[in-house]
Amino acid sequence: KLGGVAARVDYLNPAAAALLGVGGTDARGMALEELARSASEADRKLFAEPVQQALLAGAPVNLGRRPLSLGHDAAERLVEISAAPLRNDLGEVDGAVLLLHDVTE
Repeated sequence: KLGGVAARVDYLNPAAAALLGVGGTDARGMALEELARSASEADRKLFAEPVQQALLAGAPVNLGRRPLSLGHDAAERLVEISAAPLRNDLGEVDGAVLLLHDVTE
């Protein structure tokens, strides 16, 4: 789960922590960019921020499969990336959840 405009980590489930190579409590407060970088064929830039897109659109965003350098050891994995807004009791967008599905074969 990520909250706020800065897309900082509020919570990592154990599977996400293992995939990213970081402890869930260690990741709290970290910017998403600190956890994963794009490893596109053209160049290695920070990947497009699906969380920001989901927050602005108020709707789910699916970026499809992307090669990412994950964790502090920068192991490259093929990951499906999507994000969806989280809403409070009033229906207002209050944060977002980022989904990383490792599809590396």
